[in-house]
Amino acid sequence: MKPLSRLRRFFPVLVLPLAFSLSQCGKKEESSTPKADGGTAASPKAEPAKAAKPASLADHAAKLGFAAKLPVDAEFYVGSAQLKKHLGNIKNTVWWKDLSGLVNDKTPAPSSENKAQQLFLDLWGDDMFIAGTAGFARDAALMRDLNRLYNEVNMKMLLTGGMANLQGGGEGGPNPLAIFQPLLTDQDSLDKVGQFIAKFELPSLIAGVKTDKGAEAIAEIFSEKSLKDKPEWVDISDFKTADGHAFKVVTIEMTKVITEEKQKELTEGPAKMFPEPSQKAFAKALEDVRKKKFVLGIGTVEGYLIVATGKNLDHLKFAADPTKSLLAKPELASLVPFAQKDLTGLVFSTAATMSAMHDDQPLVPMLRGAVSAMKGNELFKPMAELLEKQVSDLVPLETDVYSRDFTDVSGISWWEGGALQAEFFGGARTRAVTLGKPLTFANLVDRPGVVFGIAYHRNPAYEKAVRLWMEKLLTIGYTAAQQLVQAGIAGQDGGQKFALFEMAILPTIKELYLADVQISDKGLGSQFAMLLDVNGKMPSLPGVPLEDAQKMKFPRATLVAEVANRSEIASGWASISKTTDALSGILASVFGQGGEGAEAPKVPTPESSEANGMTTWFYKNEFFNGDLFPVSSISDKLLVVSTSKPAAESFIGDLATPPAQPLDGLVWRLDLSAIAEWASDAAALSPTQTPEQIKEARQNLKWVQALRALRGHAFQEKDLPRLSLKWELKDIVSFD
Repeated sequence: MKPLSRLRRFFPVLVLPLAFSLSQCGKKEESSTPKADGGTAASPKAEPAKAAKPASLADHAAKLGFAAKLPVDAEFYVGSAQLKKHLGNIKNTVWWKDLSGLVNDKTPAPSSENKAQQLFLDLWGDDMFIAGTAGFARDAALMRDLNRLYNEVNMKMLLTGGMANLQGGGEGGPNPLAIFQPLLTDQDSLDKVGQFIAKFELPSLIAGVKTDKGAEAIAEIFSEKSLKDKPEWVDISDFKTADGHAFKVVTIEMTKVITEEKQKELTEGPAKMFPEPSQKAFAKALEDVRKKKFVLGIGTVEGYLIVATGKNLDHLKFAADPTKSLLAKPELASLVPFAQKDLTGLVFSTAATMSAMHDDQPLVPMLRGAVSAMKGNELFKPMAELLEKQVSDLVPLETDVYSRDFTDVSGISWWEGGALQAEFFGGARTRAVTLGKPLTFANLVDRPGVVFGIAYHRNPAYEKAVRLWMEKLLTIGYTAAQQLVQAGIAGQDGGQKFALFEMAILPTIKELYLADVQISDKGLGSQFAMLLDVNGKMPSLPGVPLEDAQKMKFPRATLVAEVANRSEIASGWASISKTTDALSGILASVFGQGGEGAEAPKVPTPESSEANGMTTWFYKNEFFNGDLFPVSSISDKLLVVSTSKPAAESFIGDLATPPAQPLDGLVWRLDLSAIAEWASDAAALSPTQTPEQIKEARQNLKWVQALRALRGHAFQEKDLPRLSLKWELKDIVSFD
């Protein structure tokens, strides 16, 4: 397809007034245009040129699945495009034929007598989707709140039961039912659960699959045979949308599930064992549950079998034509230049929906649950009082780390040139990395033999936020350990060991941490690359025949970083070296190594070499080759740390010639086939593996070898987050 800018070009028509004088024998000249007021005639004006129609995905609705039928106010959509065609292509590959043959050999065929089972198997194989209509962001927020509530209450229940078992259950021994007591007797837990129940509704979702057996499937679901054992509280009815689409509706009214008699039985029966405040909270929650109504609609729309959920079916609306559908949304206009490709899928979400799905407090609810459980136990109550304030202080730090600013996101994928490709416009504004800066390390990611690589510019402000959050987490953990020791949980000698840790080891850890912070904040620049390759030579290892080892590639890990201040790195490393020597001596004395007067053990001094302006420090071991020589190479501009001296030298050589046009943002690459190939070779070297086990391992790993390198590029374009993906896929040769 031509670029969008070209589609929008048009040439204005310039109309020039032209007066012709007609000369006739014996007549005077007359104007061709009559005079309006006895004066000179006015020239006719040109009609305004019509504006070109804005390009839209609606023009390509035929291959974009059900998105062409969703209303324009839809807030979330994930759907396939031309799936049947692409599955047909996959089924023609050797890879699929081998894989399906293996699956069929180990999976019993469906019974021909089970019509329903076969019918539902036949439904799959064409386009499918899931979508959230207007207001879905609210539903997504409820799901996030449910996750937080579950994490908090579940942790409280587990920890309460665990602490009860630590103390014992009295004369009768440990009480296994103690794990449920917080939810049944704790006012705070019941209040939180009750508040959530009051606002909970089924999310307004629509999902569907394209099939010509939709009507047959619905008939089977609602057949007399299928509904024979239908519960009394399930109502079946018919519903027709405003545009005439018929749906079967399954309605569950909780007043029928929890009748007045059942409600009275629950509140006056087991609930009487609860404390009075808990009884009231339980009764209120039960009343809120009875007010709920859950609806499931099943029908067919334009060749799709549709399933919809919600408190009602008000959201079950469809677009009259593609120009009034989700595809006409202006936020999807960026995808138009890709619409003529061999499409495979479409994605859209509003910023509000993405924000609602995102949880910026993944750990705090669990910590709150733990503290709440401790407060209810006399043994652990002092610890809870100390931790409660620290957990409260953690909240803004965790939110600062996990919060994200979102924009509407649209994405499209297609198949081209033996690769699955995708482009995304919008989404989360990344904070961990800084976009917009050139990446001179990006070429290392695509180097042959690299199975995983990532190159980026870090964001120092975000790293500081992460550091503060982690420091607070460690403080909470340290306080908890200290209190457990004081409570006697660690045993008789626990106090002595903890005191030794505080006096001898903890200060050393702090010094190492501060030295690392110094190197990171003052010594290193912003650009980093992390690389894992399998270009190394296998060392001679015990139990591995030399001939086999020489055929095996050896993994090597390398970190490449810019240098901002070499002297700060040297100062920080000197502090780490000194502190490590001190720690080594402390550990030797603790574990009784070395006799009286013996010199404290120290970390060996590395060897060094100079080449191309780089100073390389390395530990040489005569038993292994160069791919097991840990090295650190540094210059005024570059730091390379690697598990392999040849790897470090190779990457340094690659960086000697910077790329002509460096990319911006973040680049990563994962080569799944190379990992599978290496794992397959490694399995063959294991002395404990039988030939049958080696063959089975290779057979299982060969299916991954068709999944080649997956490459991603995150960047910024016109203040909008962007992501490009390319996944190379290649058919494999069958082998027995």
